[in-house]
Amino acid sequence: MRSKFILITLLSTLFYLGGQAEKEKLTLILNSNSSIEVYKNNESSFLKSYKGKTESINLASPKWSNLDKVKSHIYDVYPELIYCIGTKAYLVANKFAPERKIVYSSTINCHDLPQNKNAYGIASRLHPGMELMTLRMLFPSFKKIAMFYSRKHQDKWIDLVETEADRQKIKLTTFSCDSVWGVTQNKLKYLNSFDALWLTPDPGVFVNAAKLKMVLDYCQKHKIPVISYSANLLTHPAVATSISGDSKTLGSQSAILVNRLIDGQEIAQHIFYPAGTEIKISPKNCKAMDLDVDEDTAEMVNAVIE
Repeated sequence: MRSKFILITLLSTLFYLGGQAEKEKLTLILNSNSSIEVYKNNESSFLKSYKGKTESINLASPKWSNLDKVKSHIYDVYPELIYCIGTKAYLVANKFAPERKIVYSSTINCHDLPQNKNAYGIASRLHPGMELMTLRMLFPSFKKIAMFYSRKHQDKWIDLVETEADRQKIKLTTFSCDSVWGVTQNKLKYLNSFDALWLTPDPGVFVNAAKLKMVLDYCQKHKIPVISYSANLLTHPAVATSISGDSKTLGSQSAILVNRLIDGQEIAQHIFYPAGTEIKISPKNCKAMDLDVDEDTAEMVNAVIE
């Protein structure tokens, strides 16, 4: 009788510990740089929405500058899932723990990241069709739009963009910049016959900040309005508006995806587009670029930047 009681007690303890272990599954957050506002917003909104056990690593911190140390820590804690914020974080997780479940957001271009059957992402940009439709509603006077890109970084995404532009009957012309120099002064002359330049966050085009400034300064001088992927660029007089996925929504959307994976749900789709849209506009810059902002346009935006 006593041995039976001990056996029951042991089984009960094992079931209890098993239940506790299930609750304690760790999600490791790898943040490429938590001082960057978009990445910070991603992490804070993720933590508000996700109630499971988490641990955070800021890869921009001196503490984690040695990636071998990051690798060792990943193996030490061996998380159930790694949530990656930014391209660097994804590349680290995919290199050191590709067998773990991975969720990522705020990468430069999720379509051209190294593929992994265990990785699921929230694209940082809206679906190209949504961006083009929004742009057309904001500025119906734009008939011809230009874009610089590099195949190395935007291969699959640019195909989507061109397909959507054709579908919506928008005259979009793309210019390849596949060299170590990125976009060159020679390429800028092509912009003179266009109504606007649509920027894309492509390190193959804008190899440094000076390149980006060169393009924006040229557009300002020749009154070519610029549509940006980031509200931070609205500080430049040439940038009329920014259209992007809402950074706070990206975090909460990622939390939903993490919950589903932690619960063991099968998810066939590997890339999801942002559920929220963030549109910001600078009336001052629009005026400088000879653009009219009517009431209908103003009602569409999330924020007006003075």
